Amino acid sequence: MTALTGLSWRLVHIQIAEGDRYTRIVQKLHIHRVPLRAERGRILDSSGNVLAGNTERFTLVADMNHLSDPQICKIGVAAAEGLSSSDVRRLYSRDEIQDRYRSYLVKTLSSPLGMLEWEFARMLGKADSKNIKEITVAKDIEPHRLARLKELMSGTKIRGIYERADTRRFYPNPLRLTQVLGFLNREGVPKYGVERMMEPALRGTDGYRFFERDRRGREIAAFEGEVVGAVHGHDVCLTIDQRIQEIVEGVLDEVGEDPEGVYLPLMAPEQVSVVVMDPHTGAVLALANRPHFELETRRGLGGKKPNYENASLSAMYEPGSTFKLVTLAGVYNEGLVSPQTLIHCNYGRMVEHGVTLRDSHPNGELTVQGLFAKSSNIGIYKLAKQLGRNDFHEYTQAFGFGAITGVGTAREIRGLVNPPSRWSGISLSRMAMGHEVAVTPIQMCAALSAIANGGELVRPRIVESIRERNGRIVQPFGKEIVRRIVSEEAARKVRRAMAAVVEKGGTAPKAAIPGYSVAGKTGTADKYDPVNKGYMDGRYVLSFGGFIPAENPEIAMIVVVDDPKVVPEKRYGGSIAAPIFQRIGERAMKSLNVAPTFPDQLALAQ
Repeated sequence: MTALTGLSWRLVHIQIAEGDRYTRIVQKLHIHRVPLRAERGRILDSSGNVLAGNTERFTLVADMNHLSDPQICKIGVAAAEGLSSSDVRRLYSRDEIQDRYRSYLVKTLSSPLGMLEWEFARMLGKADSKNIKEITVAKDIEPHRLARLKELMSGTKIRGIYERADTRRFYPNPLRLTQVLGFLNREGVPKYGVERMMEPALRGTDGYRFFERDRRGREIAAFEGEVVGAVHGHDVCLTIDQRIQEIVEGVLDEVGEDPEGVYLPLMAPEQVSVVVMDPHTGAVLALANRPHFELETRRGLGGKKPNYENASLSAMYEPGSTFKLVTLAGVYNEGLVSPQTLIHCNYGRMVEHGVTLRDSHPNGELTVQGLFAKSSNIGIYKLAKQLGRNDFHEYTQAFGFGAITGVGTAREIRGLVNPPSRWSGISLSRMAMGHEVAVTPIQMCAALSAIANGGELVRPRIVESIRERNGRIVQPFGKEIVRRIVSEEAARKVRRAMAAVVEKGGTAPKAAIPGYSVAGKTGTADKYDPVNKGYMDGRYVLSFGGFIPAENPEIAMIVVVDDPKVVPEKRYGGSIAAPIFQRIGERAMKSLNVAPTFPDQLALAQ
């Protein structure tokens, strides 16, 4: 009777006094919390094509409690040695059964998992020594490979290894839009580009669920616990037109390797950037830089170091003569001159403040439109003097130079525009021709767009909208007019002057496109060394910016070629950058199905 009373007391003690502790032990062994991963939002182009998506992958984990469970180990050893469960229990001690099962598991799975047996065994031993309850055995397993592994484990009676569904970032075109998109590193942290800047919209929120396994590792459906569902990330739709993007990337891939000889003088540039915009809405239709990298591996191409930064937004350069549109737009807007006003260009040489200002070709009197077409430094300086230091500076700022555009997809720099208080006696002449200032390609494309659309600075944008998976727009990013810079009439006069640049007698006939009117401006500038605070001998930044068609533009574009290795007679924006502009523009007009300005001319060219 005393023994029964003692036993009863012990049962009551276990159930009441120590019930919580034993419940926790059971839960630790059999109750599992599994994360439910939120699927990252996709990045889409303007037509809904996937630029960055997700592909299903699986992770294999080892439950160390189950790999030590006597029942699981006994069944595995029996299958391995062709014995019954009772024979295994009779022949081996509990520790021996566990050791034999571990050896069997390692030998069976090592090769299919691409591991060496000793590596797998060491992984399990390390988990035991540190009392780790669950370890990752293999990551990034494709569905078809997982199916084969599960079939293998089922046939060999291996338990204690489980899969976890996951997703991996996938880029259908890993060599395109690399610096625009950015990437996720191995830890899933977004780096660069849209992936980083739009992270709050893309990432979503993970959920979780609790479930219970029996001693054989099988999930007990009747005991499913709390479930908190994952909230998937939103899709980010870009303004990028994949047709135009492919044209730009394809032309850049041809640079220096063109079999027709068009680009053979352009060898090994340090950097090339191209931005294409809709000048009326600010939508960036295409953007690419070289060098870049491969999105899947993040490695550089052609033996070059990978450049993850978006140079079109984060690399500044002295624009040279493309900057002359600031002065021309200013004097037209102020009514100081007309296109036919005559300006004497001093036959290519002018001395002021002890400094000689030169033109590449000597000219006497030229009309305002003519001096712009021939890119006269002396002529544009005389126009800037009429405008005055303060007004010139205000127009420079009005065009957006010296401030970030707010395109908002990557680290963007302001460029450099000094206030008049920091100018020297020759600063106005230098700045009028595009020196002593520094701009980014995206700033210059926005400025060109302002002339193309009739005088309004429109904020460039790469993100069109944030959307739910069903396509419902959560947040749109529409056209945003920053300010009006010049009147429509002044912009029209600048467009005509830019069209003359591409015509015979201008500096960029190589930018002409058969059948279409083209407006543009060349730029040739000595390359500045920010470290040694001076210009580099024999090194240049060449550019060409413009829009097509000239009077009713569909696209605005800037091409910047940094330090090409060319012969001296080819060191001009009209020789190097203009042909790149021409080839992209010609293909873009066909892709966008833009009606030709001069259909008869196009017919003759064909």
